[in-house]
Amino acid sequence: MDDEDRLFEELFTDELRHEQVQDMRDALEKRLAAAREGKLELSAEERAELERHLTILRQEEAIADFVEESLRAAVRRRQMLDSIDEGEGGGGEL
Repeated sequence: MDDEDRLFEELFTDELRHEQVQDMRDALEKRLAAAREGKLELSAEERAELERHLTILRQEEAIADFVEESLRAAVRRRQMLDSIDEGEGGGGEL
């Protein structure tokens, strides 16, 4: 587990990772495609609910991606600052 993963787990213990949300969205999209192709029978209500869930998962996926990208940037920034500080012989504190 790298710094980013450890920090994510520490800060967002109950949150799904982008990849996990993406997998869930992919599964629902396959299910909806199967229904549209007639391979899976769904009522109109079930199809509407599936589409609502997909909308929510797409939003969650975008949020998770933003959070993870922001966290990666923060970790890289901290590593760069630590590296600069070490090169100057500093103590690592800002």
